[in-house]
Amino acid sequence: MGRRVPLGVPAPFPMLMTGSTDFVELMREASEATSLAEHGFRLLRRMRSMFGAELFLGFDREAERPGWYTINNIIELPEGDLDPRILTPEGSWKPGETASSNGGLLARFAAIDRPSVIEIEPHPADAVLFDGRVLPPHAVVLPIYRRGEAWEWVVFFRPTPWELGEAEMLLLTQMVNLMSMAGEREDLVKRVSGLNDRLSSSLASILNAQRSIMPPAPPTVDGLRFAVWYEPSEEVGGDYYDFRDFGDGQFGAVVADVSGHGPPASVAMGMLRSVLLAYRAFGRPASTVVTDVNRVLYESFVGERFVTAIFVGFYPKTGRFVYANAGHHVPRVRRKDGTVVAIEGNASPPLGILEHLETLGATGILQPGECMVLYTDGIIEAFDEHREQFGVERLDEAIAHADADPDAIAEAIRVAVGAFSEEEVVDDRCVLVVMRER
Repeated sequence: MGRRVPLGVPAPFPMLMTGSTDFVELMREASEATSLAEHGFRLLRRMRSMFGAELFLGFDREAERPGWYTINNIIELPEGDLDPRILTPEGSWKPGETASSNGGLLARFAAIDRPSVIEIEPHPADAVLFDGRVLPPHAVVLPIYRRGEAWEWVVFFRPTPWELGEAEMLLLTQMVNLMSMAGEREDLVKRVSGLNDRLSSSLASILNAQRSIMPPAPPTVDGLRFAVWYEPSEEVGGDYYDFRDFGDGQFGAVVADVSGHGPPASVAMGMLRSVLLAYRAFGRPASTVVTDVNRVLYESFVGERFVTAIFVGFYPKTGRFVYANAGHHVPRVRRKDGTVVAIEGNASPPLGILEHLETLGATGILQPGECMVLYTDGIIEAFDEHREQFGVERLDEAIAHADADPDAIAEAIRVAVGAFSEEEVVDDRCVLVVMRER
């Protein structure tokens, strides 16, 4: 066992004041460092210039093998200006398979739980552990604490006895512990940053997939004109719109909103689209779309999600329309005289909540030049800086003051919502305008 020199009241010696001044300079230098590696380099440089340290050792416990210790690195500190590359893998000695030990010098150092200076003695196990290197005989051992106990150790070696006062020892211990905590935070930031990058990449892929399944452009239908404004949120959302030709002179449109945000909402929206595509492929009639789609979503969502939706079937030749409302916001109709009214009719609960859902809605007539506006809650629930919602009244004003044209109405709503709510889009915004041509 090495001879341990107990700490006591430091005797006055000329180095104390000079050392204290050097510690101040070290703190000043540390404040200029831009990375943990630079902090470490500045500490090693000062330990060489202030105290003549010739070797640095860093090791810690092995969490899965009590009583075993692993060397992180050993760095030689030559005379003169140190090269910053000593902190790189090429500049420091990185032990190989012999870097672990359950005895010898590491065990003797690990038995120290307070900053100490010791004189080391040769040990047979050390020759293998340190790859045959001969270590300087005098060491200052600085423990690094985790969860209230010494877990890592920083050791500086030199050939002559150390002349350190208690205050200097405590300052060094504080510095290496602060650096260790900074290192843990830096590692945590790197891990979180990596996870965030992977998550951002995954969300970007989901967003791209989500946007790709939206119709590329409104359809061309004799007797009807369509316009769409769709603005996805910064996160993955669940708004959806689509069109369908039912045949027999009937053309359909749907606007839907899946509850929640994020990937689960996007997946649910994809399920809704798949159901509607299958519905179209099997030629099911418009009158059963709500009950059929609800049944599939109910079995798929198992109570975790729901969808609000508006299904509208238009008869372009006569202007007649039928619609089913599954818990969605009531469509607005702009009349020929510019007034805006709500379509009156009953609504059923959202899709996916009840096993059996009755189709409820209304019928009506669109006169030539009149428009119907379907929208999602991202429009009327947009907030301003005072947390006031855009609301239905402002929506009606935007519709009423626009030109009697579907594109102009969609643009007027976009401009009005954007001017009202300048914050980032936190919910998808979707507007679908249908106009019966003159």
